[in-house]
Amino acid sequence: MSAEEAAKLAFLADGSYAAARRLLSENESAALYLRLFQQWMRACLKFDAVKVIEVIDSISPLKREKHKEFLKYALGIIRECVVMNYGDSSLVRLQGEELDFVKKFCRFIHAGNCERFIDELNKASASIERNAAPKMLFMDLSFRANELLNVPVPA
Repeated sequence: MSAEEAAKLAFLADGSYAAARRLLSENESAALYLRLFQQWMRACLKFDAVKVIEVIDSISPLKREKHKEFLKYALGIIRECVVMNYGDSSLVRLQGEELDFVKKFCRFIHAGNCERFIDELNKASASIERNAAPKMLFMDLSFRANELLNVPVPA
C-alpha cells in the first residue's frame, strides 16, 4: 500500500489497530460506494429518472448487508458535509476523491435538510433490515433525496 493510503487509514482508525484492519478490508467497498453515491446524488439533484434508475439497478443486486453498508456510507458522507459546513474542517476524516466530492457536495447539505436526510437514510436502513424491496426503497429514497437536495439554505 502507498504511504498516502497508509496515512489515510491511520487517520481514520484513530490509532486502533483493529479499526485499521477493518478499514483496510473495507477500502475497496468504499471506492465502489463513493462512485455509486456520487452518481446517485447527481441524478437525484435534477432528478434525471434514467440515471436514477441506472444507479438503482447497480445498487439493487447487492446483498442486504451491502445495502446497509452503502446507506451507512451515505450517512458518513452527510456527517462529513455537516462538519465541513458547521464545524472545524480539520475534523473531516476524508482524503483524496472523497474529500474532493464532499467539498463540492457540502453546499447541498445544510441546517435546513441535514436532519431529515439522516432520518430518511436511517429509515431506509431499518426497512432494508425488514427485507424491503431494494428497487422500491431506493426509488422512494431518490424522490426524497431530490426534495431534500433542493431545499433552500436557511437564512
